[in-house]
Amino acid sequence: MIDAVRPPGEGEATQWGKWIVEGVSSGRLPRCTEPLSQLLIQIDDAVEVGEEFGRFLSQIQPVGEDLLRTQSEGVRFMTMTGSKGLTVRAAIIVGVDNDLIPRPDQDLAEERRLLYVAMTRPQEFLFLTWASTRRGPAARSGRANIGRRQPTDFLRGGPVESQDGIAFIQGLTR
Repeated sequence: MIDAVRPPGEGEATQWGKWIVEGVSSGRLPRCTEPLSQLLIQIDDAVEVGEEFGRFLSQIQPVGEDLLRTQSEGVRFMTMTGSKGLTVRAAIIVGVDNDLIPRPDQDLAEERRLLYVAMTRPQEFLFLTWASTRRGPAARSGRANIGRRQPTDFLRGGPVESQDGIAFIQGLTR
């Protein structure tokens, strides 16, 4: 049966997931489960139209894992880079200190983009934290630090205003 299946011609604007699901529904390809069919279609969104079949197949595991994570209940810990492409109800971005974001000796545009990506993941709640002082091993994080720490310069002049964390939490319980 599979020998009779002809893939799209080279250079065509192929969406492999759609092609596979159509092949299954027409009986040209063996049956697959509904969750697998949905995953194949969702991978089309993660891969550019016209990519090679190998590139499409390489995305099954990472896209499947991302979808599983987005559908799970509970708290997930991830890097700002790892949050790309995900949607969450709430996000807490920790360590938005000027001495940590941007990271020393890194491309400012890329650091700004990473923070933007992380800040645009939540649908309802976004919290950013920073410490005005650090003790112990964390005190040595970031650039050499004299005096009090400040929130990242990336937030300066924007709509985000810093609030004292203890006062904020106490205000929630009133």
